[in-house]
Amino acid sequence: MKKRILPALLAFVFVLTLLPIHAQALGGVVVVTLKSGLPGVEDIVIDSSASCGLNVTSNEDFVNGTFTQEMVGDILYTKYKVSDVPDSFGRTDLLCWKITYQDLGYSIAHPGDVITDSGRGGYYTLEAIWDGLEKNSYAFSSPQSVTVTENTEITNIPFTLSELTLGSADGMKLVLYSGDFSDGVNTIHYDSPSAANYTEVGQTDDHPIRISPEEWAKAKAGSYTATLEYDVIFEIRRGSSISRAPIRTLHGSVPMTLQVGHDVTVSANDPSLGTASASAEMARAGETVTLTATQIDKYNALRFWSVQSGGVTVQDDNTFVMGNEDVSVIAWFDLLYNAIFQNYDETLLYVDRVFEKETPKYAGETPVKPSTERYDYIFTGWNPPLAPIAQSTHSTAQFREEYKYFVHFVANGGAGTMDSDMFYASAGTYTLPSCGFTAPEGRVFKDWTVTWENGDGSSSTTTRIAGATVTGLSHDITVSPNWMELSVKASPANAGIAEYADGVFTATANEGYTFGHWEYANDENSPVQVGTKWPEDNPYRPAAVDYKIYTAVFTANAYTLTIADGIQNGTVAKDSGIPKTGYKIRLTVTPNDGYQLTLLTY
Repeated sequence: MKKRILPALLAFVFVLTLLPIHAQALGGVVVVTLKSGLPGVEDIVIDSSASCGLNVTSNEDFVNGTFTQEMVGDILYTKYKVSDVPDSFGRTDLLCWKITYQDLGYSIAHPGDVITDSGRGGYYTLEAIWDGLEKNSYAFSSPQSVTVTENTEITNIPFTLSELTLGSADGMKLVLYSGDFSDGVNTIHYDSPSAANYTEVGQTDDHPIRISPEEWAKAKAGSYTATLEYDVIFEIRRGSSISRAPIRTLHGSVPMTLQVGHDVTVSANDPSLGTASASAEMARAGETVTLTATQIDKYNALRFWSVQSGGVTVQDDNTFVMGNEDVSVIAWFDLLYNAIFQNYDETLLYVDRVFEKETPKYAGETPVKPSTERYDYIFTGWNPPLAPIAQSTHSTAQFREEYKYFVHFVANGGAGTMDSDMFYASAGTYTLPSCGFTAPEGRVFKDWTVTWENGDGSSSTTTRIAGATVTGLSHDITVSPNWMELSVKASPANAGIAEYADGVFTATANEGYTFGHWEYANDENSPVQVGTKWPEDNPYRPAAVDYKIYTAVFTANAYTLTIADGIQNGTVAKDSGIPKTGYKIRLTVTPNDGYQLTLLTY
């Protein structure tokens, strides 16, 4: 920045006062020269010695309208009241007077201002500064417009003073004013953090405006405008002081725009099929936007949303979350066709609305065709088969006919009943169930006997355990249980529980015992072992229940008995055997002489 050091001789506010200089009474003569700065126009020289007396006491009482003098103590003050533009100058567009005192410095004054000399006297030159002269020019530039970016707290706006010949002005002071952005409904306030900056010739300054984080936080999405008002004050410096005196003030403004959020553009692929809209034309990042698609008639519908730009994902509920860029979405409408589903008797089951080239989907209950005594009907699909369509379609439910064979159960000495069952001829197989009859006293269910009549008058029989599958069947069958004597017990008897049901033996140990293995026999004294070891499975399912007695053998759990250290005045000993569940073990307690056992704990 250009600096110029000037003597601090004048201090002008409204009355421009020279620093007092002590002198004797009847002090120095004040000479004022008025210079027009215009070619061919003579200067005007005014001499205080010829213009006033010495006895004036009022500062405002100017003899002959030019000078007055006043004694203050031993100092004589001479005052000169700045006049309007003399008629001889021939101009009226005066900006101000540039005042120079004996070439020691300058200031400015306007008509009506008062110059006070503090007794020393001297030469004052007042040079007229005109508004209309070519030499009094300036080149000041401001932006044509300003765009403010979302969430930017400080925006710098460049102003340039590239030329200045406006009298003796050193530069300009630029004052920006606070204001509001507006979209017609909402406002966003901005401030000018720097009230005024000083710019010298040839200098460009960035003058900031500020939008606070609090304003951004509450800002609604939209397009905002504002007019930035400013004042340009052209100044000269007063000596080396930082204070400045204005020559001229200009007022101006800069249009500003602000877009909060980003644009949301929604359109339809074919306006004749439907329309589309969004819940907001603009949205900020993180906000949820809801899309709406409206079909023109029932023969078309929204097929999907096509995101053209913005990188968002439209959810199943027709919403998306706004990102940090403009979003463009197309609602894709398409023609709909009816896919009609009907039962074997043409009863309507379901109607699916399907876009062209899509395959219909049936979402109704599984179609049913009533059974007859010997036939069931199994749903197999649709005729014609489902396929991508180009027009409305009708599909009829198809069924497979299944011939049934019946299964009859007889108790064979047992009690109770079992409901009849069936199987399909196409399969020719039947899986035997668990026995639902009550066994005769002292007997248990062993297996099933299956009998059927052959076509030549003969019959066939086979025996299978419960859960087995009989194959190659082509007739109704009769199923009867086979009973057997069976004793299932535990050993030792108090060690646990042994049970049998549907060909399966199960052992459950009591506390203190562990299941070991199974033994079987036809009498109490003759156990039969098959292979090298007894079966240890639990549960245990033999291939066949061939014996009358099955025993679950349990073993008693073994434990450790420890005699604690630190026994005093005697000894405690135990038998050498291993303690087990149900066993007794002997402890021998021997007190020392003179002692007896008082307490034994464990």
